[in-house]
Amino acid sequence: MSCRTWWEKVILDTFHCAGITGVDQKQLQRVCTILYEKFATPEPYRVYPESQDTLLALAQRGIKLGIISNSDDRTEHLIKELGLGSYMDFIIISALEGIEKPSHGIFEKALRLAGTSPQQALHVGDDYQNDYQGPILVGMHALLIDRKANTSSCNSTKDSPLCISNLTQVLDWV
Repeated sequence: MSCRTWWEKVILDTFHCAGITGVDQKQLQRVCTILYEKFATPEPYRVYPESQDTLLALAQRGIKLGIISNSDDRTEHLIKELGLGSYMDFIIISALEGIEKPSHGIFEKALRLAGTSPQQALHVGDDYQNDYQGPILVGMHALLIDRKANTSSCNSTKDSPLCISNLTQVLDWV
């Protein structure tokens, strides 16, 4: 199934689950097209204010940087359009790889591309299962980013995830 077809299915299922019925199929298809094309542009997305400065600081330290994203074939272009691509040594998109987080394989590919071992790698993300447990199971270090700064459930016991509230805090971990 193509990425576009997958998203159309998600959009149509959302309408169905919301109880929206009696809508003309042509109208639904038009809505799908508008949404798909809109989210292929940088406009609906935002880059957090500290992101570029932090990525630059990490790159200046000689740290290899990459993105592992459970997303579709539009993502790499969006990353570049948002001004983040120039900081990256690699970008791995699950839809193009046929494997997604938290699968070991996607993290192992990132390690190969970075030319490093799991013990020397740090993964940062906002999803506990995909971005924290996944890399930990491969032997990587991981930080969970909680931008609401609600880190009370983090860092409290030896089994709690290690959390940060903004990307700048990564600099304290490398």
